[in-house]
Amino acid sequence: MHNDEAFDQSLALVAEAAKVFQDDWILIGSAAAKIAGADVGHINDIDLLLSERDIHALKNHWRGKRVLPAAPSDQFRSRLFYRFEAPLPIEAMAEFEIKHPTGEWMRIEPKSRKQYGALFAPAVSEQIDILKLMDRPKDAPRIEALTRLISS
Repeated sequence: MHNDEAFDQSLALVAEAAKVFQDDWILIGSAAAKIAGADVGHINDIDLLLSERDIHALKNHWRGKRVLPAAPSDQFRSRLFYRFEAPLPIEAMAEFEIKHPTGEWMRIEPKSRKQYGALFAPAVSEQIDILKLMDRPKDAPRIEALTRLISS
């Protein structure tokens, strides 16, 4: 399956599942950048920030979906984390935190929430800020693509 097709199918799963969410939810990472219009190339998974209540609702809604193992990270953590099997795996996180270079953990709670069809993502400028906090080499092209959106 082509990456764009897998991406679209996984996003459709998120949009369908959103009917069980009671709180604001949002996509972050490369999926958020792509729905905002940035050319981010190949996408490996969908990052979905949810409340603790909604992550339980999602797990119940998708009880037939296989939960995939997740690699531990010393840079990211969540109070709850599930990696659901989908054409592109969907990583659902509650209380997502990034380890700042100072060693302090910072909770990621986007302040902006723009709607793109049935989906939500932070404003482009806030997406850039979040990617800069992640400080990974793979995020540099995403930051550039998002920056081009602002300047065009």
